[in-house]
Amino acid sequence: MRLEALLRSQGRRLAITGLNDHHRRVFRATGLDEGIRIYETEAEAVEALQGGA
Repeated sequence: MRLEALLRSQGRRLAITGLNDHHRRVFRATGLDEGIRIYETEAEAVEALQGGA
């Protein structure tokens, strides 16, 4: 969360890719998915972040 906050303060965004079902549940249960976007693939993340999604 520190990295995410630092990046946000610099106008940048953090994305996570390739999480298995267990780790997705952990991110959801802890609320980490509210501040860090999760994508299936790196290509999806790059496209979304470059497109402003």
